[in-house]
Amino acid sequence: PIFMFFMASSSLQATGDTITPMFSMLVANILNMILDPIMIFGLFGFSRLEAKGAALATIISQLVATGYICWMLFFRKNANYSIRWVHFKPTVQMMKNLIGIGLPSSGQLLTRSIMSLVLMRIVAGFGTAAVAAYGIGMRFHHTSLMPAFALGGAAATMVGQNLGAGLKNRAVKAAWLASWICVAIMASIAVLMIPFAAQITSIFSNSEEVIGLGANYLKIVTPCYIFVAFSIVLGRAVNGAGDTLAPMITTIIALWAFQVPLAAILPRYMAQPTNGVWWAMGAAVVVHGLLNTAWFMYGKWLDRKI
Repeated sequence: PIFMFFMASSSLQATGDTITPMFSMLVANILNMILDPIMIFGLFGFSRLEAKGAALATIISQLVATGYICWMLFFRKNANYSIRWVHFKPTVQMMKNLIGIGLPSSGQLLTRSIMSLVLMRIVAGFGTAAVAAYGIGMRFHHTSLMPAFALGGAAATMVGQNLGAGLKNRAVKAAWLASWICVAIMASIAVLMIPFAAQITSIFSNSEEVIGLGANYLKIVTPCYIFVAFSIVLGRAVNGAGDTLAPMITTIIALWAFQVPLAAILPRYMAQPTNGVWWAMGAAVVVHGLLNTAWFMYGKWLDRKI
């Protein structure tokens, strides 16, 4: 469902519709936040599944979001596009373009999926409360990033349209504008979330241990959201030019050269081991943002031919 979701989401964003993908992500994250404590701790008569419950909650949420966005793509009547089976007539050149652009994007998603499993395994080593706190934190993380994904989709569309019209400077300006708008939004979210981290976490759990761990997650990771504006928005802008290889490489570096090793090492030197995982996640966000910014400023992506 993850691959299908992103395919449908990217297709809708290419038509200029960034609202539907953002709404579907909102539905998925809210549903996940509701299901996580229920399935992890066995509330309301459900079996206590612990780490398996967190995974099952994520799968259910993704299936619901994927079903919704695919229905909107294929069956909703829209004046901007019309998708019918008669349109599915692949050509050799089309397949080459799809593979050339799609494989790196798929690689990026696969990298993130595998990393999530590894990170979950590391967190699970610190107990059920840590898994619950991680699940709650990730739900807020993904929900908070929805504006970044929406602006990233808009940036990709604007970059593609402007480059197609031969307006390179305008494409660059549009991407930067979207990024700085996102910086302002992410900074506002951080300012609002950090002082009330414990209260926010307590909405989803009555356990003092979970609340403490979850609050630490929000306090440590949330300040790094500013760099998300560059990692996501500028990364999507580069994707809009047809360059999907560079963002895949920066993602691999940020996650596998920084996040996973730090998540395995830092807990050994922290009074609260899970804080080491949270710091590793924040560090990866910062590194990813800096790498995507550097590649964007390098400018080679502007000459990409599709």
